[in-house]
Amino acid sequence: MMVLLKTFFSCRKEFQTVPFYIFSESYGGKMAAGIGLELYKAIQQGTIKCNFAGVALGDSWISPVDSVLSWGPYLYSMSLLEDKGLAEVSKIAEQVLNAINKELYREATVLWGKAEMIIEQNTDGVNFYNILTKSPPIPTMESSLEFTQSHLGQATNVFMNMEEDFMKPVISIVDELLEAGINVTVYNGQLDLIVDTMGQEAWVRKLRWPELPKFNQLKWKALYSDPKSLETSAFVKSYKNLAFYWILKAGHMVPSDQGDIALKMMRLVTQQE
Repeated sequence: MMVLLKTFFSCRKEFQTVPFYIFSESYGGKMAAGIGLELYKAIQQGTIKCNFAGVALGDSWISPVDSVLSWGPYLYSMSLLEDKGLAEVSKIAEQVLNAINKELYREATVLWGKAEMIIEQNTDGVNFYNILTKSPPIPTMESSLEFTQSHLGQATNVFMNMEEDFMKPVISIVDELLEAGINVTVYNGQLDLIVDTMGQEAWVRKLRWPELPKFNQLKWKALYSDPKSLETSAFVKSYKNLAFYWILKAGHMVPSDQGDIALKMMRLVTQQE
């Protein structure tokens, strides 16, 4: 990514002064945090000329264990688990936590997969990407053969090679971005399970950013996608270079689920509104 960015900004100098933002989603958020920090360092070293303005981390896999630990309570609060199911999910979540604490990240990834299966069994197949919709049916062999050969085969190989990295947290990288004065926006869909909002809130509380206590003391404010509507679309809390958006009625894919408020948020983040 540094080679790509250096080449782009060297070849297209007219973009060197244009505010540059990195927006991301899911595992891409974990990558965006790392890329953002490396870009900041390159700018400081003078190897890349770029007006780096901020990163936006959407439903992002910043702290995997915080997501896993919150799955049970979140589903239970939404009447998608009962007591026995909650106990089963909590048990496997604790095993994930223990593996993380021992830095057994590959084992943690395997246990994460087991946790998903236990949830599916206890929720009649809840959709991890939007709890209010049913998981799409698995495509037949005939209909998906071409797709499987060109994409899923590669995806499996990539995931297997990323097993060691998959469950590693990058909270410390977000801390470094904040300390460097980079604008960091965290946003999350209310109906997402795989990276639920409870888990996002949990890792944000772990930040060592000195300004975090002041951020926590603030009350959120409501946002409306349509100024004439009384229906709340989101809530936001912002202090200095950290902002958190709670996007209502959206799952893992916020822009596709709630495009209007996602666009409004993007304009606020890029200071266009």
